Amino acid sequence: MNQTEIHFIDELKYCVEREDTVKATALLQFFPELAPKVQKKVLFEILKAPDRTAYPMLERLSRVKVDDPNVAESIRELIYEKSYSNGDLILDYIKKSAPENKVLYIRIAGELKIRESIGLLEDILLQESDTDILEAAMTALGRIGDSSASSSVAKYLHVSESRLHLAAINALAEMGGPSAIKKLSEALSGGSGMDLAIIDALARIQDQQALEKLCELLSSQFVDLRNAAIDRLIAIGPKAIPVVCENLKSDDDDALIHSLNVLGNIGDITALPAVLKVIYNEPSNPNVRFAVYEAMERLPSTRSAISLAQGLTDPVESVAMAAAKAIDKNLSTVLVAGMRNIIEARDSQSEKVVATLIDSGADNAFNFLLDSAAFQDYAFSHLTETAHPDTVTHFLELLKKKGEKHLSKRIKAALKPEEERAVRIMAVDDSKMMLNIYKRKLHDMGYDSETYELPARAIEAVKAGKPDVPTT
Repeated sequence: MNQTEIHFIDELKYCVEREDTVKATALLQFFPELAPKVQKKVLFEILKAPDRTAYPMLERLSRVKVDDPNVAESIRELIYEKSYSNGDLILDYIKKSAPENKVLYIRIAGELKIRESIGLLEDILLQESDTDILEAAMTALGRIGDSSASSSVAKYLHVSESRLHLAAINALAEMGGPSAIKKLSEALSGGSGMDLAIIDALARIQDQQALEKLCELLSSQFVDLRNAAIDRLIAIGPKAIPVVCENLKSDDDDALIHSLNVLGNIGDITALPAVLKVIYNEPSNPNVRFAVYEAMERLPSTRSAISLAQGLTDPVESVAMAAAKAIDKNLSTVLVAGMRNIIEARDSQSEKVVATLIDSGADNAFNFLLDSAAFQDYAFSHLTETAHPDTVTHFLELLKKKGEKHLSKRIKAALKPEEERAVRIMAVDDSKMMLNIYKRKLHDMGYDSETYELPARAIEAVKAGKPDVPTT
């Protein structure tokens, strides 16, 4: 250190010894002119000083421009260190600091969870107009986590300033509790850009009431809200299952379908009893039955055997195919025996069941049933007369792998040459099974079809060559 720097340090020590904060803070205006090494020495001397002497000095330093980021961080850390047991000092500096420095002490009050600052922070929300200060006050109240402040924060759920709107949402999410959840829920409008942030907040809270609110949104008329609630419940996972299962008691078919979708995607077997109860109640809406079997496909269990076997005979094709897909993932000796009984009865249901298993791509079931003469007869008939060419190709490959040359030759010999189709139709759906149904139906009607699971891929195909008829 040069003589000027040595003199600066000696003068600072003298001020600290005599607790002369006025002179010490005046001296610190020259802090930026010191070398970083000397600046760190100054901070060490302040560290040794009593809190009430050190704090005004640190407050002054927090307002000077410091070029060295390490020194700036050391000042901040020192302020926090001196703040831990001096909540009254924090409150004092929140009250009297200049606007550009008030934010720092508000943040400290939040990070140190100084409950005594709640009233002061609520007053700021009532009286202040500076966006930075208001945002910091709400963030601090959220970190303190006392829901008694929720009403003060909730007023900012309806302002036009997006930063303040988002700060209020996040603060209420941190607080949690019935009051915060109620205010967040009431702010959902279906047309606000902040709706998704509110749904995220409810998902972060994850208590019973928040989960119930997310489940309520499964029947929302607003698609974005409903889809966001579905995604968040799936992400929450097993913790959400009890509340979503309660939703299966709803009379609203849409809520029922979306709840089944959530449970299936969570994929936890504990949801199966509630899912099975839905199918036992014999819902009249085929979309509900379809959703049940889709969920059961993702919840493998031998307990579902009877329901799945019954699903194969559902009068609605898409429902029966969903049951077939679920069977293929839940295959057991009980299920195989049940399917054999249905097929070998050789009644009106038998041929339909075999066609359903084949069209759904139930390869495992196909392999297990292939030694049944009745199954072979019905499979031959379907593959040579009504199945889509892609399905025929797929199952001929399966037969080849199993060494079933005789049946394979019979099918190939009976196949008719494929006719050229003049009309080309594109179908887009997020369900592979529904795409299979579209493909076969369009084929039966004499149309050439292209199917896409992803809209982006379909758009690329349309750009390359427009279809005669697009469908979704």
